[in-house]
Amino acid sequence: MLSQTPEDTENQRRELEAVADRSGKIVKVYEDAGISGAKGRDQRPGLDAMMKAARRGYPVSGAGDA
Repeated sequence: MLSQTPEDTENQRRELEAVADRSGKIVKVYEDAGISGAKGRDQRPGLDAMMKAARRGYPVSGAGDA
């Protein structure tokens, strides 16, 4: 993700919600607003929590800027 501001993550959230409306539902949102995607998981609590959920077997999906 290239998000640097809350507005960027809000745009990504809207895109993901549109996909979920067609194919499923959103149970939890993991977000690292204002934190560079170049940072490691130790500096991105949202990413770290999502990866831990995925390891536990929960299905996850993501959205990003192209």
